[in-house]
Amino acid sequence: MEALKYCSPLGPLMRGVRGMLWNSKQQVVGAGTIRRLEDAGLCSLAEVAELDVDELVELGVQRRFAKQIRTYLRRRLR
Repeated sequence: MEALKYCSPLGPLMRGVRGMLWNSKQQVVGAGTIRRLEDAGLCSLAEVAELDVDELVELGVQRRFAKQIRTYLRRRLR
């Protein structure tokens, strides 16, 4: 069951953020965050990349996770 959450179209986002922060003690993006993004109608990394931190927070994502997402996407989409 744990592996099923990675089947989401945004699963690579969660894996990427977790990989980026693998050695960190802080909490990282999880299935709940991905679910909120999907509930908002986002289904690709490109769509998420168009949003800034404040827009992600408006969608219900915690600010600390929104910052992690933006940092990961900035590195990935250079």
